[in-house]
Amino acid sequence: MSETLAVAVADLRRRLGNLVAIGVIAEVDAGKALARVKIGELTTTWLPWCMRAGKDKAWFCPDVGEQVLLFAPYGELTQGVIFAGLPKTSSALGEDVWRFEFKDGSFFSFDRATSELTANVKGKIKITGDMEVKGDLKITGDIASTGDVAIKGEIAATGNVAVTGNVTATGSMGAAAMAASGAISADGAVTSGGVDLAAHTHAFEYVGAGQGASPQSGTTQKAS
Repeated sequence: MSETLAVAVADLRRRLGNLVAIGVIAEVDAGKALARVKIGELTTTWLPWCMRAGKDKAWFCPDVGEQVLLFAPYGELTQGVIFAGLPKTSSALGEDVWRFEFKDGSFFSFDRATSELTANVKGKIKITGDMEVKGDLKITGDIASTGDVAIKGEIAATGNVAVTGNVTATGSMGAAAMAASGAISADGAVTSGGVDLAAHTHAFEYVGAGQGASPQSGTTQKAS
């Protein structure tokens, strides 16, 4: 074999060996979306990792020590692309669970077998935009709103309801017990114990005459 051919064969073997390699992340530059991969004793130059980058975009940053797959076109490591996410350990989640877990312990998971979506977030969930829920909504904890709340349908409350401000009702309104520290006004009927308070009258008989007369049973007077 000539020297030229030997060099060409050696270069071909090198390129074939570099096409696909398994390594671990050695360094990360999140600002430039680049990382270096350690393969055995070799550490690559700064390379991009694979993400969605079209009209729909995704962002995640690989961690130092994370096992990855490196694909190098033409066997040139300087042109390599990192495919992150080769697990080093097994998981007991099963084949039906998709799970995204974060460093702080927060996670999102979906179980295809039970059709259940779970979100466990250590901090706050912030949503900007409209949200539509079709089905039951069960909340354990407080609800705070800084804007208007419009509800079409019935509201059933087991426990006390405290309101600071005005309550306006279009339609009937009933409660097992109601207490107010301010005025109550109504444009329609106010009923208590089946009695219309606006139309209700009492029978009184006045004893004596003039101012200060005391009412006794027998005289009819409209309640005021």
